[in-house]
Amino acid sequence: MSCAALQTSLLDAREARQDSIDQALAAGRAWVASLSLALPGAEKTPPGADALFSWGRARLQERIRDFALLATWDDALGPWLVLGGSEDPVSAKRAGVAVENLHPAARLLDVDVYRASSGPLGRASLGLEERSCLLCRRPARTCIRLQRHEPGDIIRAAHALITCFGNSAPGRLSG
Repeated sequence: MSCAALQTSLLDAREARQDSIDQALAAGRAWVASLSLALPGAEKTPPGADALFSWGRARLQERIRDFALLATWDDALGPWLVLGGSEDPVSAKRAGVAVENLHPAARLLDVDVYRASSGPLGRASLGLEERSCLLCRRPARTCIRLQRHEPGDIIRAAHALITCFGNSAPGRLSG
C-alpha cells in the first residue's frame, strides 16, 4: 500500500470511529468509551497485539459497571470497541487509566471517555499526568509534536512491550 493510500485509510478509519462515538452520544448515552491500541507505525496489529487488546478489553469490562457494548471491529487502525454507560463518566475514565497502568505493555492501550455534554474527558481533568513517551520520561504528546525520536525507535519500543506482554503469561494477569 502506498503512503498516500495508507494515510487515507487511517484517516477514513478515524472518521468512522468518531461517527460511531457521535451516534452513541446522540442516542442519549451519558458517556461513551472507546478502547483501541495506540501503536506507532503502519503495522497496527503486529504479533501479540490482538492478545493485548483482548486482555485490555476484559480488564476494562471488569472495572466498568453498568455498560453496554455498542460496537467492536477491526479497521486500518487495528481493533476497536465502544462501550456506553449511564453511570459517572469520571469513574469510567479512572477505570480506563487504571487498565492502562496494569502492565508495562498496557500503556499501548488507549481508553478514551467522551461525555455527552462536554466532549472528551482527559487525564488532566482528573489531575493525572499525561502519558509519558515510550522512549523517555517526557510527555508523549510533546515528543510526537517535536519529533524528538526516530520513528523506527518508537516502533521497536512498542513492539518490545508487546513481546514483554506475551512473555509475561498474560492469561494469569488479572490486574
